[in-house]
Amino acid sequence: MTRALITGGQQGIGLGIAQALHGAGWQVALAAEQPPEAPAVQAALAAMPGATYHRHDLSDLSGIPALLDATGPVTTLISNAGVPAMQRGDLLAMSPDSFDRCMDVNLRGAFFLAQEVARRMLQLPPDPYRSISFITSVSATMVSPDRAEYCISKAGAAMMAQAFAARLAPEGIGVY
Repeated sequence: MTRALITGGQQGIGLGIAQALHGAGWQVALAAEQPPEAPAVQAALAAMPGATYHRHDLSDLSGIPALLDATGPVTTLISNAGVPAMQRGDLLAMSPDSFDRCMDVNLRGAFFLAQEVARRMLQLPPDPYRSISFITSVSATMVSPDRAEYCISKAGAAMMAQAFAARLAPEGIGVY
């Protein structure tokens, strides 16, 4: 059994990854904060028969266990979901709300979801191969002062991937 959980898999890069895995015979579970009846969700599910959708807000850490219970055992996590700055503008005028939103979804939520997925992966047999992939951004290393909160969150996500890779490599779990 190979099952991938793709956050933000109903559109964009996440959808492309989900479709590629589905086309290769994987079981695919999508998670995003959009309601199930949203057009993007419905289109994604129509394009991938058998895929499942789970409404989840990454900033809600308390919902992680229920999300993972609903998806079933995950052999691959694609941590793709992310939010931009609420409003581009002068770094010196950035609001705490915009900063917190980027950190809550792009960094904090992604970290604690990956942490719980990793804990559960450790309970699975090593075959099939288990992996976690973090989709970051060129903004992890290229500064954009008009959306610094986004850049900071993606730089943190890049380091998060390295930390998970160092921790999980001895367990046979690849992190990218």
